[in-house]
Amino acid sequence: EQLPQVFGHYDYKSRNLFIRRHPDDRREVIAVDWGDCGIGPLGGDLAMLVGCTAFFNDWAPERVAELDAATYDAYRHGLFDAGWQGREEHVRLAYLIWSALYFGPPMAAAVEFALQEENRDAFLRLMGCPPEQYIPAAVALCDFALNCADEAYGLMARLDL
Repeated sequence: EQLPQVFGHYDYKSRNLFIRRHPDDRREVIAVDWGDCGIGPLGGDLAMLVGCTAFFNDWAPERVAELDAATYDAYRHGLFDAGWQGREEHVRLAYLIWSALYFGPPMAAAVEFALQEENRDAFLRLMGCPPEQYIPAAVALCDFALNCADEAYGLMARLDL
């Protein structure tokens, strides 16, 4: 609540983003499924893009830190290029908190859902792999979330929050 609030999509993931190529070879990103959009804390769209893309196996979850590294600077630069004048540390902190909260504790519920036999077919369609194969992905996302929480804690201490 203390972090800057922004308008966001809040359901960014690779499945909701498309690249349109124009005749002059210019590319444009198109976002669909705006049902969750609204005002919320800074960092949410990036956390959803990184975490959900790995969560849905559209990016190897064990490589989620690489996706984080590849997207964070672009997100930060995009904010500043659009005229945002807040503190850079708040951008990182907000993103880390979102990532820790959305991809840490909820993973236990995701694993529980996955392991219920009546959910097996739905899980296969959604994730593209059997539930037992998904467990290492869930562990990788939990590790990522814990690393985000650890970094956020250190950043909050440096910012005296």
